[in-house]
Amino acid sequence: MKKNVALVLGSGGARGVAHIGVINELIKQGYKITSISGTSMGALVGGMHASGELKIFENWMRSLSKHDVFKLVDFTLSLNGIIKGNKVLKAMKNKVPDRKIEDLLISFTCVATDIINGKEIVFKRGSLYDAIRASISIPSVFMPFLCFWWPTLLRAQQHQSFSPATRVHSRELAVKPSLYPKRGFNLRLSSAGCDSSSG
Repeated sequence: MKKNVALVLGSGGARGVAHIGVINELIKQGYKITSISGTSMGALVGGMHASGELKIFENWMRSLSKHDVFKLVDFTLSLNGIIKGNKVLKAMKNKVPDRKIEDLLISFTCVATDIINGKEIVFKRGSLYDAIRASISIPSVFMPFLCFWWPTLLRAQQHQSFSPATRVHSRELAVKPSLYPKRGFNLRLSSAGCDSSSG
């Protein structure tokens, strides 16, 4: 009998690609991922898996050369960030079409921060790519994202009090990968209750 797990995927920049290996290994070990919550790179990888297209995304990532990656970076001169982020999102949509979060195969949420008032914004519905774009907006790197249904600019969550761990199903075993190069890679499993209230 498969064990149900709620997956919590944090940030990590390029290291966050390792989340793909975590998901593949959990499935290999017989776990069933019933909900995913992520931020930044964790939102990207988690969203791809929740849509059922993680393998396509993984193969695309593996196929990219350094030159290909550089061509996907649309630089800009701005005090708010140096990368627009439009090119890479367009390329991803060509591989994995956009869809509504509420229609994904696995329950999915991701978090971002309203840069005007510091409020946590939780994406539970609407465009998957809008949610991902807001969540990956690393301050001073990616331009903040203006979502049509939220009146101010959004960026990647930066506050320790804002955690995707509070957004998974409370009755599931929570799996939270930790990516620390100096400490090695580890998984943290917890059965402690997680608040699944809406933001």
